[in-house]
Amino acid sequence: MQLRSTHLRRVIQGAFAILAVVALPTHAANHFVTIQGTTFVPDDLLIHTGDTVFWTNTDGLQHTVTSGNPCSPNGTFNSGVMDPDAQFSFTFTNLGSFNYYCVFHCIGGMRGNVTVEEPPTPVTPRAPSATLGQNYPNPFNPSTTIEYSLPTRTHAALSIFDSEGALVVRLDQGIRDAGPHHAEWNGRDRAGKPVGSGVYFYRLDGVTNVAPRKMVLLK
Repeated sequence: MQLRSTHLRRVIQGAFAILAVVALPTHAANHFVTIQGTTFVPDDLLIHTGDTVFWTNTDGLQHTVTSGNPCSPNGTFNSGVMDPDAQFSFTFTNLGSFNYYCVFHCIGGMRGNVTVEEPPTPVTPRAPSATLGQNYPNPFNPSTTIEYSLPTRTHAALSIFDSEGALVVRLDQGIRDAGPHHAEWNGRDRAGKPVGSGVYFYRLDGVTNVAPRKMVLLK
């Protein structure tokens, strides 16, 4: 009994997997046309591949929704005779312009058109990235402010180097939340001693794709 239950469960899981594969794309939409007297409302549609159009007969007449040449049911789709309150649908998978008619009333101008285009390519939003702003004031004396932002909570630090690439001091080091932050540098090194005038570079550590910046200390 246990083996039979396991087999049945696998069959059901396989069926759901097949359904998932053949499911229509997520962009597919439905469009509705009503048949009112001898008129299609609306009589012109712009849709995307995978979309489905539904025609509903809302009056007391019989109609046939058919594509192809006027008054000749020889095209892509044909509803057959639609009695009052009947509905016919067709899913468009090919690109192009599809004229359709009512065989019974096409001479009186009862016709419509469906234009099928490719669905728009979805735009993937860019993931937020870290930023490192220019210090201000710049040049500065005796202190300056550095602003930066983080896309996620992470360990970060502002590292300041002299013109030869030697580390001078690290500022605002630790776990920081996502969002804007700022730190001040008072022109002193790790030992608390004032540094001399010159060009210094600062870098945001703990993130990627953020270029270092340059600042000038004038005394």
